[in-house]
Amino acid sequence: MEPFCVYGNLYSVGNRGVCSWLIDTGDGLILIDTTFPQTVYQTVDSIYRLGFAPADIRYVLHTHGHCDHMGGSRSMRDLTQATFCIGAEDVDVCEHRGEMSEAELYDMDFTAYFTVDKALSDGDTVTLGNTEVLCVHTPGHTPGTMSYFFDITGDQGSFRVGMQGGPGIHTLVDEYLTAHDLPKSLRASYIESVARLRQQHVDIHLTGHPGQSSILPRKATLDEGDSLAFIDSGRWPKYLDYLESRFYEEYPA
Repeated sequence: MEPFCVYGNLYSVGNRGVCSWLIDTGDGLILIDTTFPQTVYQTVDSIYRLGFAPADIRYVLHTHGHCDHMGGSRSMRDLTQATFCIGAEDVDVCEHRGEMSEAELYDMDFTAYFTVDKALSDGDTVTLGNTEVLCVHTPGHTPGTMSYFFDITGDQGSFRVGMQGGPGIHTLVDEYLTAHDLPKSLRASYIESVARLRQQHVDIHLTGHPGQSSILPRKATLDEGDSLAFIDSGRWPKYLDYLESRFYEEYPA
């Protein structure tokens, strides 16, 4: 997928399967998620095509410890001096527990381990240049799933960006939890996380996969000249409603 400016200093550098987001803080770059080991080269190419360089990345933030979101980080580490961050409960997946990375869903083994420099906790902030990212621990999809919130400024003013770190509920079925030695309490954590996220105001809703928040249709609108195509404060609560309703369909109260 062609890289593009979402709004202001926020850019998309992911692909049609997995998102990766880049923030130009004026004092270096923040990258959110690195996609698969096999697709990280596309992310690197997209960064260059936007006029930036991987060497200018100062922080790499991961939404959670699955190989489609952190798989490219070992390769990215070779190109940067960045600080690599992920929720504390997902650190071991990145460093030595590939069996927890969901690699089996893609008929692959995950061995692209990397060292995590900063284990994130609820309420942590990552500050660089003109950007402060609020890190909110939202366990459920994985024990260490993190959601991120920050402000972006452009020609039309400042807007709040929000990204829920992991909406998938396939990791909450009994078979998956048992096979991966995970507690069933993650189901309660998931719905509690959704409730907590309702406290956040979001103007620009980002996700880890393009289909989860209509990234491609919104990009098409952007390409047609609507510079505010990604700004919609009503999208966030509707998305949380969807997550909640889908959860209770699978796990009735």
